[in-house]
Amino acid sequence: MTDIALYYPWTRVRDETWLKAAALYWPRLAVLSPVGYTRNESPTARVLREELGFLVEADPAPRALRLAEDFLTLISQQAAALVARYGWLAEFPRELNAVLNDCRRVEHPVDDDRVNWIHRGKLPDALLQRLVETRLGVASPDRTWVAVHPRLASVYLTALADRVAAANNLAPVTDQPRHYGVLNGWTLETITRVLLTDDVEPPTSTTAEVSALYASLAVATMVPVRLEAVPVERIVRARRALADEFDAFRQHVEALGDQLADIARTSEDPKILREKLDVLVDRDFRGSTADLERGLRRLGLEPVRAVLGLTSLALPITAAWLPEMVGVPVVVGSAGMVAATVVSSTVRAREQAREHRRSAAGYLLGLREELGPSEVVNRVRRTLRTPDPASPLR
Repeated sequence: MTDIALYYPWTRVRDETWLKAAALYWPRLAVLSPVGYTRNESPTARVLREELGFLVEADPAPRALRLAEDFLTLISQQAAALVARYGWLAEFPRELNAVLNDCRRVEHPVDDDRVNWIHRGKLPDALLQRLVETRLGVASPDRTWVAVHPRLASVYLTALADRVAAANNLAPVTDQPRHYGVLNGWTLETITRVLLTDDVEPPTSTTAEVSALYASLAVATMVPVRLEAVPVERIVRARRALADEFDAFRQHVEALGDQLADIARTSEDPKILREKLDVLVDRDFRGSTADLERGLRRLGLEPVRAVLGLTSLALPITAAWLPEMVGVPVVVGSAGMVAATVVSSTVRAREQAREHRRSAAGYLLGLREELGPSEVVNRVRRTLRTPDPASPLR
């Protein structure tokens, strides 16, 4: 299983929530970043790049040269048919001319259902020129961007991503469901069939794609939070705090390779595929995470984690007389004293549970603690501030 995915069809990830979810499964995410491309990242992407090194660049130029040869061959053989379907025989949409003329000041032109934009770094000069000559593409004045029919752009960019991924052992992934899936090799024959016929066989899922979907379903099922509302800084903190569990989770998914490959091979309908994976997630994780959670709570690990994160807490008077405090040095600050109390009573249990926690189920449970609401901390705070009615020291 590859540790690096390749995002396509664009260079910039459009869906911020998808990007956060990807960071909870993939160690790294490569993007097709051509020479001369002006990077203007979102705050989420910038934090993930700078703090985790999550985003890395993949140069599309070498594979674009080979792909351009296939497209030039196709245009020379089927120019009339291609122009009839995808050419700008009539006037290019007038309101988009202003966008073309202003391309130099933006990262990419605005989205429009009638057109997609390809950066010149992904189009060798010979193909760019041929697209313009045949009116299959309209170039901006500085030729930084070429506007083409959405279907033509989708096929070209997906085929490019497929070839870059194959050359570098990357798993192609996307947040744009309307784009074609990777068809296990975009040959000239495949490109021709997709562009010039309406009866196209449905995309087949690769094992890597199904593995990623399985992982995302597991995270979404076991971590019931609104990921779009979670600050990216918490994603970074979770990845760092759960490094061992993160590795265990990915190893678990890799061990399911044969099962996931079989599901991919026998599931043509995306809805059926998702249902099969949901059943697998339910079988693999629901029981194990529940058992692990109960065990950790019995060992007192949840309060330890919560109390250690507090910076200000009123120390209950009963804490000074707890048996666990015998022999424990006084720590400056009431929060530290409470933490020392709980830690001293559970340090052995923590050691015993460490290996159990470093598991795929432990990762999902840890994510729920790291990304979920702060109710655990609030509950501990209330417990420690409220004297026990049954206490003789009340």
